[in-house]
Parts: sequence; structure tokens; C-alpha cells
Amino acid sequence: MICQSCGVEQMADARFCEDCGSALHARAPDGAPAVNSNGQPSSHTAADASTCSVCGSGPGAFGADGFCTHCGHERVDVSRNHVEVSISPRFAGVSDVGMKHFRNEDAMTLASEPEGETLVVCDGVSNSQNPDLAAAAAANAAQEVIRGAIASQSWNHTHDLVTAALQAARIAVRSVPFAESSDGDPPESTIILAVRHGRRVSLGWVGDSRAYLIASERAEQCTVDHSWLNEVVDAGKMSLADALSSPLAHALTRSLGGPVDSSDEPSQLDFELPSGPSYLVLCSDGLWNYLPDAVSLAALIRGQPAAADALARARSLVKFALERGGHDNITVAVLMCQN
Repeated sequence: MICQSCGVEQMADARFCEDCGSALHARAPDGAPAVNSNGQPSSHTAADASTCSVCGSGPGAFGADGFCTHCGHERVDVSRNHVEVSISPRFAGVSDVGMKHFRNEDAMTLASEPEGETLVVCDGVSNSQNPDLAAAAAANAAQEVIRGAIASQSWNHTHDLVTAALQAARIAVRSVPFAESSDGDPPESTIILAVRHGRRVSLGWVGDSRAYLIASERAEQCTVDHSWLNEVVDAGKMSLADALSSPLAHALTRSLGGPVDSSDEPSQLDFELPSGPSYLVLCSDGLWNYLPDAVSLAALIRGQPAAADALARARSLVKFALERGGHDNITVAVLMCQN
């Protein structure tokens, strides 16, 4: 039996999903209508995010907070559990729900024009409300700003373009509906955004989703996480080893949608691509949690067959994270550059 909430196969006689806790639907005989956990006819599929998979309530069942107004079940869009986007042989991305989560709270958008490419990866903050919607809103809003700039031919000002895209993402996350009466935090998301125009790359980020540059003689993390760990180590309050052992090691200090102060202030970086072939890799922490440094990521990228395209390389990185437990959602975008 397949759970219609999270898409994971369960035991045939199970009444509740072992992965997400949803009530399971009885399998109807051939020709008979399927029934939900209340014994009522149910004809929807797992990908129908407007219909509650537990009580069978139809379109409009979900409130602004993402929960069914009839039974309280949280909406899950399983169509995002595994997403692959291939723009060209040198530009692609993969997003996967991982092995432990029942929904994918990551989002990515990729776009290519003759002048260059844009990559956006967002990771919804799990302890906030509607993190999946927050990530999708941020990624889409940022990309819309960039497409608008391309249409108006203001493509040359990549730094200002990234600034505007980050601001649009911030506004979009703060516009995601949520229950103000809930104990949960308002929707939040991280973002890493890259714009390439010729040899110039402009990055912007909030949170701990990362960008890496891998070249023939160079492998480096381009971004600096907005995290508790980095703050206490940089301030000299703790050693790196002690900070890594703390339960706060991965706590974010900035996110889109965070408290209204400097906690969602972005960081930006502009640089020139090195001559020769290189890889620009954007990812969520579902990948880099399994990699100690940029050199390790470079080894995985360079270890692929020479003929492997960007999609194959992105798939291999996601597979690497899954094989090591896949404890978080995993999103990877790869741009293969030649200058």
C-alpha cells in the first residue's frame, strides 16, 4: 500500500503510515470506488494537493496555515518529492525529499539566456510554518525579478540584480499565509542565488544554503553560513571543535522571514570565473552535511566520467547524500562553465 500523503510504500495491512503518520486508505476491489480512512468514497491521488488525503475533503479543505479545516491533517505535495530540471547538458539540478522527511521543503529554479544563467536554491526552515511554501515562494520570486531584468535588458548590473531578487524573495516569504495563533514560527527559508554573466558571477544568500566553485586547480566554498557556529567561532568564544559538538551547531542566525530586524539581511559576493573549465555548484545542507569541505565535493564532481553532463553530476551528488542516510531534503544545482 502506498501512503497518499508521503508516497512511501507501507505494509498491506497497515492503518497508519510509518513515515508520516497519516491514516492509510483501504484498497478497493477492482471496479469499486476507493475509500478513505472514514469509509467515504475517495477518487483523488497523492499529487492532488487541494484534497485532503486523510478525510477526503475536496478542494478548499485546507486553510491558510496548510492544515485541513476538517481533520487537521497537514497538506503534502508529493509531486515535489523528486524533481529534476535539465536546461542543457551543462546546466541542471536535482531536488529530492531524502530518506527521513515526508515532504520536500527545498525548492530550486534555474533559467538560461544567451547572456548567462541564474540558479536559485532555497531550503524551508522546518520549525517554521509552511516551510515548503516559503522555499517555493522565495525561489519563484527571485527568478521572476531576474527574468524581468532580462526582458528589460538590464542584465549587466548583476550585483544590483541579485540585490533586487533577494528583496523580492524576502517579501514573498513574508507573504506566505500562516496561522498567527499558532505556536509555530512564521514561514522561513534560506536562499542561495547565483547570476552568471560572461565570466562574472554574482552571489547572494541568507542562511546556510551554499555555493561552491570547483576548477582545475581550485576548490572553494564561496559562501559563509549565517549560523550560530560561525558567529561564536569568529568571535573567539568557542573553538571550532567545541562548537561543532554543540546541539546549536547548525542553528541559523539569519533566514528569509525571520524576526523583523537584521536577521534576514543578505550577504553578497562578486567574482570572476577562472580560465578553463569549472563547476558552480549550489546546494542545500542536505548535501553539504555529508561533506567536510570543498575538496571533498570537488573529488565527487571530478570523479564522474568525463562525458557526464550536469544532470548526471547533480544526480550523483544527491545519490551520495542518500547513501549516507539522506536525513534531510537534498537539492543540488550544477553549472558547468568554460572560459
